[in-house]
Amino acid sequence: MKKFLSLVFGLVLVMSLFTACSSNGGKAKTGLAVVTSTSHSSKDAGEEEGLAQTDSTVAAVIVDSKGVIKNVKFDVLQTKTKFNVAGELTTDPATTFESKQMLGDAYDMKKASPIGKEWFEQADALAEYVTGKTLEDVKGIALDGGYPTDADLTSSVTMNISAMISALEKAVNNAQDLGASADDKLGLGLVGKLHKST
Repeated sequence: MKKFLSLVFGLVLVMSLFTACSSNGGKAKTGLAVVTSTSHSSKDAGEEEGLAQTDSTVAAVIVDSKGVIKNVKFDVLQTKTKFNVAGELTTDPATTFESKQMLGDAYDMKKASPIGKEWFEQADALAEYVTGKTLEDVKGIALDGGYPTDADLTSSVTMNISAMISALEKAVNNAQDLGASADDKLGLGLVGKLHKST
């Protein structure tokens, strides 16, 4: 008889957002947002271990005074926590989860990609594509089930980007004047740890 997933997660997302200030790019706002969902890969424990998987999609953005995206970074923290039929964690609570950007080629999506590109390559290509656009432009990107259909985008991005677009929308809407300049460099660091999970 299967036991249903009964875990309390205390996943700590440790995020750092950096802007390196310059003086001649014009005033800008900086935004950061996280969109988290439970993955369809999650499953109950039975004869095999259960899996609780969450995907946290993060967008960091700099927008100028006209709402034009000047810089954006995307990343995803994918946590996979295993448990047995008794509901006991089998993943070490001290486990540190690396983001998809940190994993780089080790994420190993390239072999399944129809364009032979790794996750971080496609995320960076999407960031480049939306730079110079407004939020309304980005929300107008044609998608089919979350996958881009515009030919000028599908040459470099074929993965589902709906969560990244949602995170970007939240980041732009949350953007604040923190003294950034429109031509600042932007950095994003993302690490995850299990914390007080039972």
